[in-house]
Amino acid sequence: MEFAGKVVLITGASSSLGKGLAQALAHQVDALILVARRGELLQTLEEEVTASACRCLSIQADLLQPEQAEAMVQKAIAQFGRIDLAIHSVGGGRPLSLIDASAQHIVGVMNNNYATLVNLFVPLLAHLRQQATPSVIAHINSLAAIVEIPRGAHYSAAKVAAQRFLDTARIELRTTPVKVLTLNPGFVQTENKKEKMLMGITLEKAVTLMLAAIAREKASYSFPWPLVSLFSLIRLLPRRVRGRLLAALSDRESGKYTED
Repeated sequence: MEFAGKVVLITGASSSLGKGLAQALAHQVDALILVARRGELLQTLEEEVTASACRCLSIQADLLQPEQAEAMVQKAIAQFGRIDLAIHSVGGGRPLSLIDASAQHIVGVMNNNYATLVNLFVPLLAHLRQQATPSVIAHINSLAAIVEIPRGAHYSAAKVAAQRFLDTARIELRTTPVKVLTLNPGFVQTENKKEKMLMGITLEKAVTLMLAAIAREKASYSFPWPLVSLFSLIRLLPRRVRGRLLAALSDRESGKYTED
């Protein structure tokens, strides 16, 4: 995919990876549609984007609400006529033991990471299938979908659900002009997470890697490779040994594993 001349929608654009992607793409694309719940932060980012001569539409919306997600997509289409690339960057969750977790909290994290994806995907696909030009849906998921992480059952389960949903969507849409991509970052240092992390990378590096993967239209891209390699090796271990090792890593990285 060439970014020049494209209309790009980014959810979760007010901070972290979403904001970083918007700032990077503002110098490459024709128009950005920025979506987030925090209106003041969106307005500030819109001013920054338009200063770079990129057309911009900011939409305050809560993707936990299906009707708001659908209205947002309709507004974006009405403004620009098409969406060439949609990057979904909504989610997150803090480590929490199942011993202490409430059902409400677990379901809340699941909804924030999975329901928001579904609420966006359904109305977005309905429009993209009718477009005359090809389009790409890129979802920022997580390496937490690869291995089980103690104190991360709620978060990992949501990421696995998103992974399976998109893997299946990719198969069903293989004969359409809509491509589905999944990006799986590890630990990324953002404005809210500046502490040292296991094989962590900077926000700028994460943005560069993700945009390169989107440009190549990689169906699934996991990074950084040292952490991906470590997780892949851990998966080969006997279950009992794997559990002990993951518990030790979790104790070391307590409070740090959220990526998006």
